[in-house]
Amino acid sequence: MLVILVSTNTWNPFPGIWSWVSASQPLSSPNVAWQQRLGSGPQSVTIAGNAVVVEHRTSVEVRGISSGAQLWEKDFDWAAVAGEGLDSVVVVGELLRKGYEVLDPSPGSRGAPTTGRWRSGRTATRC
Repeated sequence: MLVILVSTNTWNPFPGIWSWVSASQPLSSPNVAWQQRLGSGPQSVTIAGNAVVVEHRTSVEVRGISSGAQLWEKDFDWAAVAGEGLDSVVVVGELLRKGYEVLDPSPGSRGAPTTGRWRSGRTATRC
């Protein structure tokens, strides 16, 4: 019966379905503290202390965890979060290039390189 109604254009469910799919509303209950629409689909999203690190295909951005406001954005090919809590750092680099940078994700840092935040022993190794 549904196939006949749809094929004879008596009933068209697709506009209603599309408006439900493309609606910009929270999926959780209770409502979320903030919601941001990103320009492209993120590869990963990680919480690092008071910041949210969003890794895109060719860039990395950091947003404040309380407001969702963009704190900084930089062009890098990959990113990883190291550490935990307020001691977290963002390790970034470019494909096919040696080395990496360690950046501060905290609000107010604007993605400045960080040093001396290592609470436990960490070493960088290479082959």
